[in-house]
Amino acid sequence: MPFVVDLTDGSVEREDRSAETGHFGGSILGLRLLTERTPAGLDPYDPRALLYVAAGILGGVAAPGLAKAVFLAKSPLTGVAGEAHALGPFAAGIRGAGAKALAITGRAQRLSYLLVEDGRISVHPAEELGGLGTAATTDALRARHGEGAHVAAIGPAGERLVRYASVVTDYAYPAARYGLGAVLGAKNLKAIVCVGDTPAAVADPRALAEIAAFYRAAMPGNALAAWQHADPGFGAWTGEPPAPGYLSVRNFSHTGDSGLRVPSPADYEGLGVATSGSCPGCRPTASRPTRRSACRSAEREGSARRRSRPWAGTSASTTSARCSR
Repeated sequence: MPFVVDLTDGSVEREDRSAETGHFGGSILGLRLLTERTPAGLDPYDPRALLYVAAGILGGVAAPGLAKAVFLAKSPLTGVAGEAHALGPFAAGIRGAGAKALAITGRAQRLSYLLVEDGRISVHPAEELGGLGTAATTDALRARHGEGAHVAAIGPAGERLVRYASVVTDYAYPAARYGLGAVLGAKNLKAIVCVGDTPAAVADPRALAEIAAFYRAAMPGNALAAWQHADPGFGAWTGEPPAPGYLSVRNFSHTGDSGLRVPSPADYEGLGVATSGSCPGCRPTASRPTRRSACRSAEREGSARRRSRPWAGTSASTTSARCSR
């Protein structure tokens, strides 16, 4: 049952689709809504275009590998449906706030953010957040709604409708594909904030706990999981040069051998804004401080760092996060 939000007039309705044949929620519901409400030929930035945000069908359940939040819209980068997944705790945040899915249309009259709290949806002004990066925006909204709030935000690129702009959830978990940050920007939507701690319901909590315990116990001995949990995290490339096609540079105009030096783990020191924590249900990483106080300065100093470290220009993000999928 998605919440249908019209940013133009601030109206919110709850739509019951559960009786329909083939109703599965998650991405499938999003694609169905997109085909119904975004006509062929409609510009991705048109206020009528649908933006769908949801916990995956199992997203937010406290077990390993079930941490995906879905962002779906007509992509300004490709002109067809674009679906991006954000790992991390945001999916649990949506469910905890009392919503499984949001179907967002319209365009706010001024820069705004959407608040999901205990099953209620409301639109709030966010003009003071204009121009801020995603980390600073998250700082400001958590200061307003509590440290337990989960935030999906866009930065200046999304506001300016850069066609490959990302949405970043909870500091370091991006929905990085298809330019969906620009879709939020076209709707004057700076962020989505989720407040609440209602756990996701499951049919057999005991069986789920046993499965989760098995995977947590197996993770330390798994080479892939160990790599993802080690510095600098699975969001950063280190070691061998990537194969052609894996590394895109110069605004995606070149995908072959870039000629850039491949960074080592030590090269990422001081660049991460989040260096601890894990997705719901996964094995926690080693305890160490999370450098949230560095978020604003990291955004200000990002361009200087890229000048001093040429390889840093290969990524749109200087954050590092860990998650076992």
